[in-house]
Amino acid sequence: MMMSPGLCGGHKLAWVLVFIGAINWGLIGFFEYNLVNAILSSAPTIERVVYALVGLSAIFSLFCAKCSMCKTSK
Repeated sequence: MMMSPGLCGGHKLAWVLVFIGAINWGLIGFFEYNLVNAILSSAPTIERVVYALVGLSAIFSLFCAKCSMCKTSK
């Protein structure tokens, strides 16, 4: 999925976070390397927040078609 220029700012941010999460899961699956943990291992609370934001971004992205801001900017 390519990022559409017609997306609102919230959906663009959500798309970036979902992309980061997908890259991280790919690295875990193929190489057993957790990039988020490698960057934030000294701050486990922040690491959990990053994972939570990625998950919420995925849910938020599901509702892009119903976003009035995305509809008006297309």
